[in-house]
Amino acid sequence: MPIPTASAAYLCLARAALGPPHSGEALPVAILASLLEAQAQGAGTIQLEESALQQLRHSGHARPSSDAGDGATPLMVVDGNSIMLARTHALRSSIRAAVSTLCAREELPCEPAESAIENAFGPKSDGRDAGQRDAVRGLLKSNMAILTGGPGTGKTTTAATFLALRFALDASLLPSDVILAAPTGKAAKRLEQAIHDAAQPGGRLGKAGLPCEKLLQLRAKTLHKTLAWTPKTPEQGGPFKHGKNAPLSTRIVLVDEASMIDLSLFLHLLDALPAGAQLVILGDKDQLESVEIGGTLPELIRSHPSAVFSLTHCFRSESLDILELARAFKPGATHRPAWTELHSLLQRPSLAFTDLPPFAHGLPAEVTAQLQADWRPLRNATAAIDLNNPESQQKAFNALNAFQVLCAQNEGPGGVQEINRLGAGSGALFAHGTPVMVTRNERQLDLANGDLGIVVQHHPSDIARVIFPHRDPLPLAQLPSHEPAWAFTIHKSQGSEFQRCTIFLPPDTHSALLTHNLLYTAITRAKTHVRLCGPKAALEALL
Repeated sequence: MPIPTASAAYLCLARAALGPPHSGEALPVAILASLLEAQAQGAGTIQLEESALQQLRHSGHARPSSDAGDGATPLMVVDGNSIMLARTHALRSSIRAAVSTLCAREELPCEPAESAIENAFGPKSDGRDAGQRDAVRGLLKSNMAILTGGPGTGKTTTAATFLALRFALDASLLPSDVILAAPTGKAAKRLEQAIHDAAQPGGRLGKAGLPCEKLLQLRAKTLHKTLAWTPKTPEQGGPFKHGKNAPLSTRIVLVDEASMIDLSLFLHLLDALPAGAQLVILGDKDQLESVEIGGTLPELIRSHPSAVFSLTHCFRSESLDILELARAFKPGATHRPAWTELHSLLQRPSLAFTDLPPFAHGLPAEVTAQLQADWRPLRNATAAIDLNNPESQQKAFNALNAFQVLCAQNEGPGGVQEINRLGAGSGALFAHGTPVMVTRNERQLDLANGDLGIVVQHHPSDIARVIFPHRDPLPLAQLPSHEPAWAFTIHKSQGSEFQRCTIFLPPDTHSALLTHNLLYTAITRAKTHVRLCGPKAALEALL
């Protein structure tokens, strides 16, 4: 593929790193600039055509991945038709070595597990759960396992079944021996809730008669909290308390939303694993990568296919049209529908498309009217919030989770700022009923980046407070960094699910922001309805 055009800022950085280009050496500068910009957006590599690769190899500014490198190693590494920074390659190499060591350990004994698996899943029926059965069987005996699948395929249910069987088969295994973790606080809470839901008496595992008391005692944390982040530099023994010299005290580590984990953080986790511990990774490889140096999950799947257990059957019948739409934009798909096919798909009841003119200076009246109608249930529910009535608060959160606007960009037409102004109307930015997103972790307040709350201030003389699903109300003035959440970016939606989503595409039909990963991630946040808003040409470009 051609070299992406980098912005002026990254071209300046590349020239500073490589020095002024000599005659005919502008190409390495352009490639490094594009690579730096791609890394800033979470992509660890870029792909190049063979002619560009040849020129780069001859320039001396890149080395083959097979070379070990030394103190004077070039900044870039060529791996097949991919280019990456030397640091990215070093991280990937270290991860491959550590995971290979894990996978090479003797398999865990699981002979008694077969009858337990049959009890957990019940009699074999139409084969729809065959993938889950095989995955649980594999997880029980693997020291390192990667469980991947799209939305609705039952990754967390399968993980909960695995943990329930581990507890059932090994009485010495305690809840304190199991770590549940995720990259963000929001994702950690969703993982914990999913495990607990499956373990309830009316849940799948409870109905199967499995002992679920230990599952209900499990708590999920962020990876940073799991590894005990400190402000220390690496030279001072930081940034984490746990590592090779101070491993975690655990027998099982289960990590969800692996697509969001950057390479450096994952390597820290591998370093902190104690000898004999089991590592289970969950994720959807087609979602957006980390905003740092991403690509952890695809790299693991490529380098260790024998450790991968894939789930393909979707158990959400209400989501089938949404998943068909998501497959149309799935990264790496070998077949994509023509526009006529896609347009026909978008006519189904659970899907909708609003064609917006490119470079529009504001949203059409019919779009704003539709948004106001979609927000009306939330406004009605928040109007009835009583701080002394938990049920009224739960109804408001149910309404909040029922509909969400997701945007590809922060600014401009159809951007987060415009939609949030529309949501606020003529009122204050944080008026009563405003959804709020926390944008910084605050451990002392039990708040994590991405947590959603609702402002409560029925009268101007009242103290504005924010309610959250998991803690007591807090004064708005006490909140860490936060912003209105009538809309937020698709990146910030990772790890979340909503009943319905309206997704705003960039108004520029050639915007670099609009990628297959971005649109796939946005579409798969919704469970029952998706509305796409943007230029038809933008969707056609992705097909």
